Amino acid sequence: MRTKMQALRAKANKVVKLMIEEEHQPLVTEVEGNIASMVRKNTDGAYLLGQQLARVKAVLPEKTFGKWVKQRCGYTPRQARYYIAIHEHLQAFRDRLVAAGVLPTVLFVLSSAELEKIEAVLAAFERGERLTVGQVKLMVKPLTDAPEKSSASGGAAGLRRAVEARVKVDLGVINKLVKRSLKAVELLVTDIRKGKHVAKTKLAAAVETDCQKAGILLSGVISPRGSDAPLAVEWEKARQTIARLGDSPRYPGREEFADWLVEQVLPALRFVVHGEALPGIGIADKIAEVSSDSSIEDQEAHAVAPALNADPAMPEGLSELEPALQANGEPKGWWQHRQSRELAVTNGAEDVPLLTDVAVI
Repeated sequence: MRTKMQALRAKANKVVKLMIEEEHQPLVTEVEGNIASMVRKNTDGAYLLGQQLARVKAVLPEKTFGKWVKQRCGYTPRQARYYIAIHEHLQAFRDRLVAAGVLPTVLFVLSSAELEKIEAVLAAFERGERLTVGQVKLMVKPLTDAPEKSSASGGAAGLRRAVEARVKVDLGVINKLVKRSLKAVELLVTDIRKGKHVAKTKLAAAVETDCQKAGILLSGVISPRGSDAPLAVEWEKARQTIARLGDSPRYPGREEFADWLVEQVLPALRFVVHGEALPGIGIADKIAEVSSDSSIEDQEAHAVAPALNADPAMPEGLSELEPALQANGEPKGWWQHRQSRELAVTNGAEDVPLLTDVAVI
């Protein structure tokens, strides 16, 4: 009889069959060859490795990527995330970090640090100090010894702390909801790429509730009601997609549904969770100026009507896809509350149509 330790070793050594889509196989094979030929374990090598891993991570579902990187590359999923973070988050400091000869183990710590703390650590290396990983961790660790000032204190500083405290909580909830939705969508996209039929009801059951809340919270974070601040194009487009996921009657028809899920929904969720660029946007941080009137109009679409103005019940036998019409051809009854509009946001030399979310009041 095998001992418990032998059983654990056998389980650890078990190779799980990888299911990689045929269309992604050439890219995966190319990256595997590039990684296998890498011999440098220095600073620049860490950036190159992170770049290669990021290429595969962009096309594989999260679980498949974890299995692939462990079996084919010899790295744990956690190590892979560190290298990808170096490539994505420390790109602005690459030349200086390479020149200073900062070891990859230190880069792991810096990849999640705040910009000013990265600058402080890098300045120390450039002065000739040879810091250990432990010392770097202490330098980038958030200060917790100083007592926090109450968010209820007045003045501009107090208001800023109150806003930051609220946004911090909202961002945590958004991240949790969208991550959960992304996992569900990745599974459905895998089925679509295998040629399987995916019903809209299956998507709605998996993500509608989460995305409804995430869309509302995102709206409050990126475009608060009445704000005159410029609107980030990518985040607004992602918010609109998430809000649409939270309203199943607005899902595309049968013929367009699969393409919408693969080409719009999946990139939008990956943009929010992993920071991957949205297709067709251009510069990652491009800002579109939106007039205050349009901003207010868009946000009024999210307003919830008083209980006295509650929706009339949908008449029996009336399909959600076929609204009842008045004599003048306009929708009547509860369909008056399902309106959509298009917001054209200037993007360089072309206009990118963005579908706004629809509020059911």
